[in-house]
Amino acid sequence: MQEYLRSLLLVASVAVLAGLLLPEKNERMKRLLEFGISLLVLTVICRPLADIGSFSAVLDGIRFPNGSYDTSTPDETTQAAMEQAVAAGIEADLATRYAIPAACFSARVRLSLVGEELTISSLTLIVRGEGKLLDLYAVRSYAARAYQTDCEVISDGG
Repeated sequence: MQEYLRSLLLVASVAVLAGLLLPEKNERMKRLLEFGISLLVLTVICRPLADIGSFSAVLDGIRFPNGSYDTSTPDETTQAAMEQAVAAGIEADLATRYAIPAACFSARVRLSLVGEELTISSLTLIVRGEGKLLDLYAVRSYAARAYQTDCEVISDGG
């Protein structure tokens, strides 16, 4: 690496010196020499790219995605964890939207895999505490639009 930096510094110095010594009156010669100097600098800068083949041993262990994904349904614990995470996100979203504590909402979510897309197949919201003072039809309408599923809203769990 140190050798590369030295050669880069040397070529840059030569380019600056040559730029100072270029003829000012002969415009064609000046452009030709500037082009040659630019090619020389570009060659020195790109020289490490020639060594990229030596990295093939390092790159052999890397696997890149091929565009196909595992579309099988997740196991029960993974499914339950995803449903809990989505439910917590919905509770937080509703609490923020209606400016009440998140504890006032309890969401039950069922997820399903449709094609390659994970969607909410059912959503049940249980509203308690301050949440019972909200317009439950508006809450249901918002949840149905926001989460693109039918939503059931139950007041105080019963």
